[in-house]
Amino acid sequence: MRKIKFLGYVLAWLMFISNALADTKSMVVAELFTSQGCSSCPPADALLRNLAEKQHVLALAFHIDYWDYIGWKDTFAKLSFTTRQKSYAKHLGLKHIYTPQMIINGRYDVIGSRAMEVADILSDEIRRQKTIVITKIGHDKTIALSIVPAQNNISLQHSDVLAIRFRPHSKVSVNNGENKGKTLLYANVVTSVSKIGTWRGEGRWKTTYSLSGSERVAIIVQEQNQGEIYGSVLLR
Repeated sequence: MRKIKFLGYVLAWLMFISNALADTKSMVVAELFTSQGCSSCPPADALLRNLAEKQHVLALAFHIDYWDYIGWKDTFAKLSFTTRQKSYAKHLGLKHIYTPQMIINGRYDVIGSRAMEVADILSDEIRRQKTIVITKIGHDKTIALSIVPAQNNISLQHSDVLAIRFRPHSKVSVNNGENKGKTLLYANVVTSVSKIGTWRGEGRWKTTYSLSGSERVAIIVQEQNQGEIYGSVLLR
């Protein structure tokens, strides 16, 4: 009987370790800045839908509001998402913002419909040595998070820990503007970005996050002032 109990403990522990290791795998973050009123955006939206199915990619659609004046008001657009795009432009030294623009890991700017170029960057980022380790342990709707550098004696920049909420699938019928008459399909449409803490870039940082609602949630650790994304993890 004792042997059976011991074996049960061992199997449970191995399962716990396996799940914890799986949770430490960081995803490459691909942010597409797009608009329902942009005629050149649907191919990029289709590419993002494809990326959303990839295991190692966190594909996110941020809908901006500066094309609303040309005949169709984007139903997902928020000024804060336009501000996020402008902050990237400032950090990356870009003169202009545009759609469809994709920012990968806060490090690369690429036209969002250029599939081969996007694929090359994603491939390089997936192979790049991870900078931090994010561990999550779930208890009902409360998630315990831990962030630590991937290597000892490494000090990174102070970083924002962000909770990104998004809808996996959306469909919109456009009745005016450049995409008039089209029904557009979207994946991973971001609904909100909220800061849940600040990591000083060294040592272990811990917190808990309470899940609510039905939207999917990801955690991103990003250098302050819209810099490099050090790591990310899906909570659900």
